[in-house]
Amino acid sequence: EGVRGGQGVGAGAQVSVQGAGVEQRGGGGGGRGGLPRRRRRRAPPPGELAVVQRGVTACRLRWKPPPHDNGSPIIGYRAEVEDLGEGAERSVALGASPEADLTDLKPESGYSVRIRSVSKVGQGPPSDPIRVYTSSSAPGPPGMPRIVTVRPTSVMLRWDPPHNAGSVELYRLEVQAEGVVDGSKYATQDVVAFQPGDPRAELSNLRQASTYRVRVVAKNKAGFGERSQVGCFRTDIGIAPPTRLQATVGDDGANLIAACSWERPDGVPPGVPVTYHMEVDDGGEGSADFTEVYQGPHTEHTLVLKPGRTYKFRTRAVSPQGASAWSVIKGLSRSAGPMMVHVPENVRGDLMED
Repeated sequence: EGVRGGQGVGAGAQVSVQGAGVEQRGGGGGGRGGLPRRRRRRAPPPGELAVVQRGVTACRLRWKPPPHDNGSPIIGYRAEVEDLGEGAERSVALGASPEADLTDLKPESGYSVRIRSVSKVGQGPPSDPIRVYTSSSAPGPPGMPRIVTVRPTSVMLRWDPPHNAGSVELYRLEVQAEGVVDGSKYATQDVVAFQPGDPRAELSNLRQASTYRVRVVAKNKAGFGERSQVGCFRTDIGIAPPTRLQATVGDDGANLIAACSWERPDGVPPGVPVTYHMEVDDGGEGSADFTEVYQGPHTEHTLVLKPGRTYKFRTRAVSPQGASAWSVIKGLSRSAGPMMVHVPENVRGDLMED
């Protein structure tokens, strides 16, 4: 049958019509009744993908829908997530809104994320990827503080780090003496220099023969975490430090020698054994870098002096009755002349305790 307003077309002839990016064909290959078919295309990618809220295990994403859907309405979006640390990838359905929460992430981790539009035709091409970083989680509880050494007025403590110790910025020791009226009040001491795998700290200025409670809490960028269990310790009874420190500098023909001596602590009975610890610092005025050079029962020790250095020493005593604080500091002065013998005056410093 002819086409109105034009030349008739014979039976079995094929017609091709081009327009608006849609190809139509008649003939036996057409749709119902020979109607043309439309080739449907996938939706374009979303734009302006960004993180609008960041959390410890989740983040909120927002993006701009594509300017058109290529004739197939968008029914949702899908995220492709790559763990930058482990390389693992996963695909997550996000729903139809151009804003969604990405969950099940790890704390303090980075991810590469891109979004695809989804229509009945299928998934479209991905958006440009962005990097997403989760926040830190607050530290878990450290291990209960344990005693390394205890003395009359000080104690050295150590504790196990929390499970996420790599992000810890400082530890806070909370200390309370036994018998405090207000049990909620703790004195605090922050520890910022520590070995990550073996944190330790010394508490000083304590009372002799006293019991203390102590707990530890760790802090990172997310804030303070959970407190440890409370540990208890008791300081030693204590004895007096050694007295009358003496030092005589002489020449034995090859080296300059300092003969150092001290007297037994007052109040310790003659039959009670005492172990002495002697430490030396050769850093000069203002230095406090003491190193132990002697430990034993004798009240004297000899040092070989190195040229051009200024020495000082201190001692303390340990007995079954307890341990002492450090003695006063004894300074050694000498001239450059190798044959000069000089007995210095006592240099009294602040009482130095463990």
